[in-house]
Amino acid sequence: MTYWLAVLVIALGSLLYRLSFLGGRLKPPRLLVLGLEFVPVSTLAALVASGFLLDAENHFTLSAPAIAAALAAGLAAWRWRRDLLTIGLGLAVFCLAEALFGL
Repeated sequence: MTYWLAVLVIALGSLLYRLSFLGGRLKPPRLLVLGLEFVPVSTLAALVASGFLLDAENHFTLSAPAIAAALAAGLAAWRWRRDLLTIGLGLAVFCLAEALFGL
């Protein structure tokens, strides 16, 4: 219940923030604009981290293939800054590590 309440509050806040520009009279506070710039990055980080740190039952786990893939993808993103290359390399490393470590 708290999860969906948080999603609803965030969605409503985002909608109200965007609607405030239709009239052109309202300007959001500078601190709000600065805080909203970090929402996409932090959301993506939370999704990615939960993807390789939690198992199917939402228990903390250190899966070697997932961590190897995350490290390889992170290094590829940092070095080459190419989205498709990052995804492809992460997937390739995950498949290779899955075959080697066998789960």
